[in-house]
Amino acid sequence: MHPSIQKKKFRLAEGVVSRRDSQGNVLALYNPFNDSLLELNSSAGEIVRFLTGEYSVEEIVTRLSNEYETDVSEIEQDVSDLIRRLIELEPSSRKKTVS
Repeated sequence: MHPSIQKKKFRLAEGVVSRRDSQGNVLALYNPFNDSLLELNSSAGEIVRFLTGEYSVEEIVTRLSNEYETDVSEIEQDVSDLIRRLIELEPSSRKKTVS
């Protein structure tokens, strides 16, 4: 993961709607501004829980690595890939990061 992204905090764009299962797990994200739907696997759904603008990428990776017995570099890659994908789906006029 590029060091410049580790301290950044991200949140879902305003208006993005999540589809959840009966346990509250995020299954998909819908962006009505560009009519895009992103279906998520369970790992991505877990990452989305932390995309509130409160946690840095580094904090998300730490929390997930404490919660699951998975290699930190794998979690870093998953978080980075999902954030990159979400940014690509968002219209350029609406892209946001916190701090």
